[in-house]
Order: sequence, then structure tokens, then C-alpha cells
Amino acid sequence: MYRISGTPDTGVIYIGQGGIAGRLRSHARKVSRVGCRQGHVFAAAPTLEASWVGGEWLPHQRLELEVDLIAAHMLVTGRLPLAQFLG
Repeated sequence: MYRISGTPDTGVIYIGQGGIAGRLRSHARKVSRVGCRQGHVFAAAPTLEASWVGGEWLPHQRLELEVDLIAAHMLVTGRLPLAQFLG
């Protein structure tokens, strides 16, 4: 599980799951993809940081943690992470 965040002003940009290194590379490639809405958000952030929780998680546990983190973000901020459902 990881999150990609910008500066304190922009907050959490994306919460997701998967192989950490591969997912970060995948999102980094989206920055240069023309017309990619998620890449546009990533490119606009002055800096990006990633944090994660590693370990042996079953697929349903990873999904539950991802959904719980998105919900917690919504409860605290009143909005989704900026690139969460842009694809």
C-alpha cells in the first residue's frame, strides 16, 4: 500500500495498492502521457513523496486497507485525493 503526496498545500494525491516499485514507475510514466488526467495531476505537484506499508497481505486485506485510507481521507478533508479515480 502506498500513497503519493505533494506539498502540504496539495495533500494526498493518490492512495493505491500493488507492488510498490512497479506502481511508482507506472505512475511516473503517466506524467509524460498526453491526455492522461492522472499524469496531469502528478506533473502539477511541485514534489512527490511516497510512503507505504509493506508485508504479506491477502488481496482482500489490501483492498480493505486501501478503501479505509480513502475513506479516512474523505472524512478528514471532505474530498477525494486529487488523482484517485482519474485512471
